Amino acid sequence: MRLMKRASVLTVRTLGQVRALADPLRAQMFAAFAHGPRTTKHVADALGASPTKLYRHLAILERAGLVRRAHTKRKRGTVEQYFVAAARRLAVDPTLFQGAERDETLARFRMSIGKWMDAAANEMLQTVQHRARCRDRGSRLKMVVSRFATRIPETRLPKVTKQLEEWMVDARQSSRKGVAYGCFLCFYPLQPDRDDGD
Repeated sequence: MRLMKRASVLTVRTLGQVRALADPLRAQMFAAFAHGPRTTKHVADALGASPTKLYRHLAILERAGLVRRAHTKRKRGTVEQYFVAAARRLAVDPTLFQGAERDETLARFRMSIGKWMDAAANEMLQTVQHRARCRDRGSRLKMVVSRFATRIPETRLPKVTKQLEEWMVDARQSSRKGVAYGCFLCFYPLQPDRDDGD
């Protein structure tokens, strides 16, 4: 079965794409499909959701050009439809934050980041609470949390970015028998007049 080659990076250029990704569940779905072709049921099982609940969200991602149909597969007399993310990761076109739709784009983008941060914070809080109840197991599972500002020479930026991308690809190699972990990673340039520090 020959699969269509997909780009490694998809640049988000429209407000519709920003709206599609503003929902945390759709963002999680995109991340799941970024691993490779999956059925809606595969993604639903991975996210602990009902497949029926995902159909509407999948249609929104597909209309926005973020997810596309990959191939079909016959199984037990039925035909399974596989979908895949348009690219392995996303980049944002800076011109989105200009022009007539600038305010709405910024608001949507801020809402997306806020929802992702809230989801990550809730998951970390649940982990802390679980450790309080099950110290014997929780003590063996490390949770790494860090926030900092740094200065990186421009000549090193491509290498650092590549290392992060390679680590994300490696970390996303999910195993059914593995320990479930979450990750919320941001790596972004700061404003020139910002001071270094926490």
